[in-house]
Parts: sequence; structure tokens; C-alpha cells
Amino acid sequence: MPSYRTPPNLRPKISSLPPQHSEVADSLNLYKLAIEKKRIQQELSNLDQRRQQLLERLCVIDTQSNQLVENLQQQQANQPTNSQVLKSRGARFDAFLLEY
Repeated sequence: MPSYRTPPNLRPKISSLPPQHSEVADSLNLYKLAIEKKRIQQELSNLDQRRQQLLERLCVIDTQSNQLVENLQQQQANQPTNSQVLKSRGARFDAFLLEY
């Protein structure tokens, strides 16, 4: 019967010195930062374009709203009221009798 041995506990190596930065690691970090900067600049550019589109649309909506309000006010001013209609037709009414 084979006997199984448990593997020894592997402990990480502890060093009192901080890890040394290499030129390759610094170059990699510089590259990552440059890529992130480019991405953020592109995102800001896209946001500026979208903001401009939204502002233009707001101007169009304001113009159309103002035109519609003016049209409604003109229509209400041109419509005669009930009392004006009665006066224009005269105060005379013809009466007649209905029998069933």
C-alpha cells in the first residue's frame, strides 16, 4: 500500500527591501498612461460633439415652440367669441311650436 506524503507548506519569500523598478516596467507604465490619456481625450471630444448636437436641437425646439404659441395666439385672437357671434347674427330669434 503506497503511502502518501503531504506536500510541505510553501511560504512566500519575505524581503525587507522594496521591489526594484526596472526600465522595462517604467516603459510599460508610461505606455499605459499614454494610451489612457489618448482614450480620455477622445472621450472628451465625443462629449463635446454630443453637447453641441444637443444645444442645436434645443434651439430648434425653442423656435418651433415659439412659432406654435404665436399661431395659437393668432387663432384665438381671430376667433369670435359667443357673444360676438350672437351680436353679428342679431338678437332676433324665430320661435316655432313643436307638437308631438
